[in-house]
Amino acid sequence: MSADLDRYACDARFPGVQLVRFIRREIERARLDLKGLRVLTEASVGYRRVTPALAALAGADEVYAVGRDSVAASRKEAEEQTG
Repeated sequence: MSADLDRYACDARFPGVQLVRFIRREIERARLDLKGLRVLTEASVGYRRVTPALAALAGADEVYAVGRDSVAASRKEAEEQTG
């Protein structure tokens, strides 16, 4: 995937519903159980923005996603896409 598509995977082309189905299937396949845990991960853009959702879907009690300015995007963009 090109960097531009990855960075801007936040519009109607983003396959959110399919991605959630995929994440749930893989959580079950891997038997990933984060119940009782607090997860600290990145707030990011593009497809990397799903990491906090993955942790939440795997049952984490709390999920903290922290963003920062980077070459790929600003902290604000990361927070907006992760939010």
